[in-house]
Amino acid sequence: MNADFESGFAHDVEELAANVRRAVNVSVAGRSIEDIRADGGPNFYDTATSVERIQTARAAIDQTGEDVTLVARTEILLSDPRGYPRQSTSWWPSPMQAPIASTRPA
Repeated sequence: MNADFESGFAHDVEELAANVRRAVNVSVAGRSIEDIRADGGPNFYDTATSVERIQTARAAIDQTGEDVTLVARTEILLSDPRGYPRQSTSWWPSPMQAPIASTRPA
């Protein structure tokens, strides 16, 4: 089973890690973590914070020893530079030009 895990249902990374472990413990085999702020703040987490949150989620999964898929959802790509949702991604020149960061463990 895969879960749309929103923003991990926590702003604090320690709470995020605990929530990820809880999901693994109830047999959720895949989850996505979004870059939309979980604290009710405006818009999105900045890139560094988003990467930290994905790394935290991955580390929490790895600590369980289970084989679980983690998807880093980048909702900001659906927004314009001011943070307003776009109606489509047609504004992006090419999917191959989208910024991609990998946090997969070595």
